[in-house]
Amino acid sequence: MKPLYLLLLSLALLLFAGCGKMPENGDLDGLWQLVEMHSKADPTDPQYSHYTDKRAEKVRWAFQLQLLSMKSFDLLPGTDTNEAVARFQYSGDRLQLTQIYLHYRDRDQLVEDPATVQFQTLGVRGCKAQFRIAKLGGSRLILCSDMDSLVFVKK
Repeated sequence: MKPLYLLLLSLALLLFAGCGKMPENGDLDGLWQLVEMHSKADPTDPQYSHYTDKRAEKVRWAFQLQLLSMKSFDLLPGTDTNEAVARFQYSGDRLQLTQIYLHYRDRDQLVEDPATVQFQTLGVRGCKAQFRIAKLGGSRLILCSDMDSLVFVKK
């Protein structure tokens, strides 16, 4: 009887352990702080020529499953919130933000205007974004788009 009891207890423990949400994005998962932003005047420019120190703005990106939460210390332009959430696709050296929502306490509002500037303080131009992952490892993440290079440190 005792071996049957131990077997059932072991099976129950395995079932409970298997129900948790496992990280599916590897080193990308977790909380990142945007510390530097390098920008171009034009997408055809060969180099990023404008540097911005972003540490004081306390912009944070948090990746989990297929949801990205982006927060700033200050309110986003033209809104009453400092937070946005986005759906994303991550594969290899590519990160694509597919839908971005303004996040309010009681609702999320999808932003569909490709010319919006509401997310620029967060490091995103428009309502969608595509990044090449230039570095992901240790405590550093560098994302490069046509216009910006974003440098993050893991928190």
